[in-house]
Amino acid sequence: AFQLKMHEEKEKEIAFRKDALERRLRSNLKDIPEYIRQNRVDKDEFFQTWGMMSGLWNTVDFERIRKIVRIQRSCPEIVKVARKMGRMADDEGREQIRVAEGNVYKMEHSSKCDILGISTGNDLNALLPIELAHSADSELEDLFVYKYLTRKLQTFRYKSEIMQPARRIETKPARPKGPMIVCLDTSGSMAGKPEKIAHSLLIKLLEIADRQRRNCFL
Repeated sequence: AFQLKMHEEKEKEIAFRKDALERRLRSNLKDIPEYIRQNRVDKDEFFQTWGMMSGLWNTVDFERIRKIVRIQRSCPEIVKVARKMGRMADDEGREQIRVAEGNVYKMEHSSKCDILGISTGNDLNALLPIELAHSADSELEDLFVYKYLTRKLQTFRYKSEIMQPARRIETKPARPKGPMIVCLDTSGSMAGKPEKIAHSLLIKLLEIADRQRRNCFL
């Protein structure tokens, strides 16, 4: 009963903050189109920069992050490296036709029998401890709400295996590129331009992951 009450209170708090965040977003977004036009901001630059601002618009932070993104113009290798990150896509075409016969395993991700790994979403019942800590921290609550609304909270991924007979012809999509795990070196040897290049690469990876709906863990 106590846990249910806590869950209900958390849902109410999230709903309240969601409304407040949406109002703030609508207010902030009024000035963006005109600013982009006047400053001739490239579309790709905008999406990468805006993706790092947690939905809070101000020109100072925008230009600060935009300078890091613009490094990709002078170092095009950044984009080439970013596009190769993750497991290679299947090279057998977009689709494969096959026959499935006999006993197969059906995966039910809603059943919490075993932990399969870590994913992203907004299931409050599967949050990682670090996300629970963020939700209880007054300084990080806005970030928690933003990640909840955009389904980017880190959650446990569960599976349940049920064996059942099956015989069917199916079209299976080719395997897409996999998730990305990024390690950022922040030691003294990276100070200066190397660190800026690394940050620019990280921003590009986050943009690609969001566009291709792939996981990216830092």
